[in-house]
Amino acid sequence: MKNTSMFHYREILRMAESRGTCIATIDCGWGHLEFLEAVLNTAKKHNAPAAILCWGGFVKAIGFAAYTNLVDAMATRLGVPATLHLDHSHDPDEIKAAIDGGFTSVMYDVEDYEFEEAISRAKALVEYAHSKGAIVESSFSSIGREHGGGAADRPEEVTDPAQAARFVEETGVDIFSPAVGNLHGCVDMTMPLDWNVIEAISGAVDVPLALHGGSGVAIKDVARAAGCGFRKLNLYTKLQHVYSAAVRAHLAKRPDDPWTKWAAAGRAALEAAVEPYFTGLNLVGSAADLDI
Repeated sequence: MKNTSMFHYREILRMAESRGTCIATIDCGWGHLEFLEAVLNTAKKHNAPAAILCWGGFVKAIGFAAYTNLVDAMATRLGVPATLHLDHSHDPDEIKAAIDGGFTSVMYDVEDYEFEEAISRAKALVEYAHSKGAIVESSFSSIGREHGGGAADRPEEVTDPAQAARFVEETGVDIFSPAVGNLHGCVDMTMPLDWNVIEAISGAVDVPLALHGGSGVAIKDVARAAGCGFRKLNLYTKLQHVYSAAVRAHLAKRPDDPWTKWAAAGRAALEAAVEPYFTGLNLVGSAADLDI
């Protein structure tokens, strides 16, 4: 692309593969500028790319193209390579809108369907996405939440390696996100991952793996998972709590401050929270690995 800092997510995956690492793909807090600024500022500090994921419900409110343009403008101003990924969408029409709006990577969540139908639906979506130059992450396994809620009230699953191999082969997905003991929504706990299943899935599939529930996984375990083919880590819940706690603490001391003051406190806390994912996962200087 010309005059832009936006990169295809495929290039970010290639960079992670070449370094044998896993890149944190960070949910930017329903698009709050403080989250975007924190990720981009930290990426610039460490000369690394910024991988940003979004939930479609938020982005649809302002438009996928508008959000892409916003991230592009902010990243270009800072000289930071950036990429956008649509997280956990169950709606093919929403996914198509995201692709048309400039998202180069999307997740089609088919965990609500029986296995055969999940394959069929994912395959059709992959064909569409590939025709538009986008890549697809998908999962047929249910990844629960620490405290339950909604579909996550179903029993936690652990992905069957043989099914994973068949799903990847028949659908043509570019990224596979298994359930390996990880949970969404963790804040004060570190989940023990099932390393036997991780190694079996790593040996069974030949596409990059995504680790959801990053807030509940220790960075040393993320690095270990990278050795088994995990190239993408989803991160949000921890950052939401860090930001909220910093804002509450600021307002408790200075309740009359304007929002710019408490937002700045939240942004500073976010930058401190995301920095270990750049320094601890061998991402310092990794922007130089991209064809900028």
